[in-house]
Amino acid sequence: MTVERVQVCKFAGRLLGEPWPVSERDASGLPIWQQLTVHVEEQATHHGHALYVELVRRLREAGAAGATVLRGVRGFYARHEPVAERLLSIRRNAPVVVVAIDTPAGVTRWWPVLDEVTREAGLVTSELVPASHGIVPGQRPSLALASTPTSELGWGRSAPSG
Repeated sequence: MTVERVQVCKFAGRLLGEPWPVSERDASGLPIWQQLTVHVEEQATHHGHALYVELVRRLREAGAAGATVLRGVRGFYARHEPVAERLLSIRRNAPVVVVAIDTPAGVTRWWPVLDEVTREAGLVTSELVPASHGIVPGQRPSLALASTPTSELGWGRSAPSG
């Protein structure tokens, strides 16, 4: 089980708070990553373009380390009607999630882009990622978990038996 605190930064375009400042490394020197997640409806737009497409384009231009779009089948939020695929529908509208992971400095650099694109729609959350793993040619793969404020509390560890 993984437990980590999540900060809600925006709801329905309204800014609740910028992502909390995060150290680049833990006390042992391991890097800490930050994840921003944007939840929107597929039909949400920004200047006439699909919001999620525009967001990924703008994040790439801003030099974000990476972003992924995940399209759902059904979802709901607040008191709105459920968002879902409809059989034989001309227009599709399903929940879409954009996940961007970068260093805390990277998130600080491109946050204004994300903030601007989500001014009218979207739920934006921020959370810490204690490890990131990529394949680098010529290097042996390894994975170590950085200490985050939640891991220091002992959350997610096995309970003592007794």
